[in-house]
Amino acid sequence: MSQAKNQLTINRRKFKKNLRKAKIILNNQLPKEALAETKRNTPVDNGNARRSTRLKKRNKGFSIDADYKYATIIDNGKYGKPPGTANGPKTRGGFSTQAPEGIFAPTKRHIEKFLRRKFRRF
Repeated sequence: MSQAKNQLTINRRKFKKNLRKAKIILNNQLPKEALAETKRNTPVDNGNARRSTRLKKRNKGFSIDADYKYATIIDNGKYGKPPGTANGPKTRGGFSTQAPEGIFAPTKRHIEKFLRRKFRRF
């Protein structure tokens, strides 16, 4: 892309090539990266949470399904036994000590960073 005084020129071949690269990144690399990061951010006790986290392809994109009962408890920091005390051997302030910020907030930050890195040259 070059710019003169009152003119904008776009290289069509380069534009199409970048569009193909973007499609590959968004359809193939992004879902895999998101699933891998979600699993990295999931705390491990007996492995059920990581094992039950799956990537689902949708009509328009994808979703990551945390298919276990306590997913929202881990992610939102709502753990507490007995009521009123949220600290235990594996928790601090209702959150797991292995995932003190939850699961999806750090994943979202990682994906934003991933996309910035991939699309830096576009």
